Amino acid sequence: MSLGGLESNLIDYCTAIRSASRVNGSIGWRLMIGATLNGAVAAFASNDAVNKIFEIKGQQSKAVIVAGQTSPRAKVIVQGENLQLSGKFKFGSGLKDASWVLCGFIHPSNGEHRVAIIPKRKARVQGGWNTFGLSETYSLDYQVDPVCVTPEFTFAHDSVSPKRKCAIFCSGIATVMLAGHIGFALGIAECVLQDITTLICNDRRSGKLIDRDDFLIGYGREQAKLKSVIAFAEKAITDVDEAVVSGSLRQEHKDDVRIAAIHTTEVARDIVRFIFDYGGMVATSNDNSLNTAFRDMHVASQHLLVNSAQYKPIVERMIEGLNDRDKP
Repeated sequence: MSLGGLESNLIDYCTAIRSASRVNGSIGWRLMIGATLNGAVAAFASNDAVNKIFEIKGQQSKAVIVAGQTSPRAKVIVQGENLQLSGKFKFGSGLKDASWVLCGFIHPSNGEHRVAIIPKRKARVQGGWNTFGLSETYSLDYQVDPVCVTPEFTFAHDSVSPKRKCAIFCSGIATVMLAGHIGFALGIAECVLQDITTLICNDRRSGKLIDRDDFLIGYGREQAKLKSVIAFAEKAITDVDEAVVSGSLRQEHKDDVRIAAIHTTEVARDIVRFIFDYGGMVATSNDNSLNTAFRDMHVASQHLLVNSAQYKPIVERMIEGLNDRDKP
């Protein structure tokens, strides 16, 4: 079954998110979430589900937006072959305009992390998104009262074997999302480093930025940091693309993308803070791009996928691998 469109790879996907985020953080974020979740459904859902969701009738389907939370938060009761799902979910980015909602859960029979797909009308949107950044992502909370879900409308969260030709998802949903986080962070960092240059010749009581050694030295360091994380991130993502093509994908490849995403987010946050500090009162205006980027980047850095706590399992595997390498 073909859903049309051109197949992309992970590095091109990251670049697209990066370009959108350079313009506006909320736009980049919504593109990242929408592309990943819509793509995951198209890649992993059953033929019956895909036919229903995308309403394939031999012609171009209408716009479909999938939102929701894939983390396993749902309560599950087995009812024969079907499942009864319910629960409260947070951070459903894009939920305001969605037509279908995802609900992550652990299957009681085998402990597998799966994702259910339900019509948005069966979820109660509850608001809850009142942050000082990424406010236009509409990452709303929602509640699902007991609803019957057939097996056809669930898929395995951790699968790396799409049901349709979709190489980008052969590395798994999490890796795709992490590549999006990298693109988002790079776009925001590039935006502020560019935008501050429009202010460097402005007269200030402390002197023009272009004449201040502290700014110029610091700016050079931040550019160097950005170029370094770009090189690392692009290498990690390209390695995954090549491993998928050659059929040699390993956990190490996915770990490199994850650690690159965490590190890129941290560096981008530091760059944004540096630029904001030198932006003066201009950067404090709510309608200024430096202000928006500062707020968006600091909210994005709180996301669980790129939180610094995620270093721990990666480093544990790294140390284990180093120890195994040293064994005779």
